[in-house]
Amino acid sequence: MADTFELRVEQHQSNERKLVLLQRPARRRGQDAVEPVELVAIWGTPLHLAREAISSILREAGVARGVASLRAGDTVDLGEAVGTRLAVMFFALKPLRKLDRIRTIAEAIVQMSPEATCYWLSKAANGFDYNTRRRHMRALRILLAEE
Repeated sequence: MADTFELRVEQHQSNERKLVLLQRPARRRGQDAVEPVELVAIWGTPLHLAREAISSILREAGVARGVASLRAGDTVDLGEAVGTRLAVMFFALKPLRKLDRIRTIAEAIVQMSPEATCYWLSKAANGFDYNTRRRHMRALRILLAEE
């Protein structure tokens, strides 16, 4: 599937941008187009500190200037490899506030293999319950940041 994910830029509090990653459910033959489902959103400190890493991932999708070129209301269709990498990054960075840790994890996710990002996305998005998903993301952050 060419465009499995969609990235939307929305307006957040106090004129701040928010990146929302949506996933398109698989369609069956003869089924009408299905609306994408929100997977994860990121804003604030994690977004600002991981801006360069997010931009390098978006360049793979053809967004020339990365995050800097996106404005509120913009939508970018993403392939599976780019979408899973962004999703894992958003899930891993969203609760963090330490500057060095955010940068370290973002850089490590950019270097991850496509298979590893698919594995961690399945752990983050499809766990049995909230606590299980949270533990999986904590394990990923410990693995990548070694703290």
